[in-house]
Amino acid sequence: TRIKVQKGTKKNMKTVHDSSKLSSLIFHPSYLKQFTLIELLVVIAIISILASMLLPALGQVKQTTQKTQCLSNLKQVMLAGLQYATDWEDYLYCGGSCWVSALAEKTNYLPAESPLALCPSLGPEKYVDKWQTYGGRLVSATPTHLRNYVTYEDNNNLFLPLKKIKYPSLYMQYGDAQEAGTKNQKCAVDISVASRTIRFSMIHRGRCNLAFLDGHAEGMEGQDFLDACKKEYTLRENVTVHYLDQYGIDRSKWFQKQ
Repeated sequence: TRIKVQKGTKKNMKTVHDSSKLSSLIFHPSYLKQFTLIELLVVIAIISILASMLLPALGQVKQTTQKTQCLSNLKQVMLAGLQYATDWEDYLYCGGSCWVSALAEKTNYLPAESPLALCPSLGPEKYVDKWQTYGGRLVSATPTHLRNYVTYEDNNNLFLPLKKIKYPSLYMQYGDAQEAGTKNQKCAVDISVASRTIRFSMIHRGRCNLAFLDGHAEGMEGQDFLDACKKEYTLRENVTVHYLDQYGIDRSKWFQKQ
């Protein structure tokens, strides 16, 4: 029995000795030095490659989320405008110098300083003032035969007669807009006067989110935007339609009266 105990003890001692030897091997400085600078650089390179593959995907997810939120905002802005028109004999109050004054400050169809007036893909991130919001079409951006306005506070305040709109599903009233050469959104859009610089802009990866007079909102590419714009204009007149592409370059096309 004593011999067995001694053998067991020797075995345990051997196990402890082996563990101690392994521990000393792992944490011995000479072992750690075997992890060379080249190996470290390889690990860093692999991590960098994985990060470069992951970041664009995360960026696309963020852009998609912003685009969806933008469409939702525009739809609610358009519905507020249509509610005003329902209450006032089918005239949409578009404003004089800025559409926000018409729907929020003067009539309260939208909350004051509402985040609904902002595209999340453009600056500013929070409401600053009525001038840095979604773009809205005012008098100069409206076909001549639809320009029904009242001069008030030194501005021609447009009241758009919805009953005269022949193609409401193609007539965009609000949307993503910028001034050429800037990154912030701007409220007073012009799409037909060459000397103006604030245009609807293709900021969502080559598409512009727009709200239409039938109440829907959608993203449009440049050619679709041009085709939609010309419908109401060319009923009565020739027109050159302008927009900003995804690089901020002014694009335009001339259309002849039908």
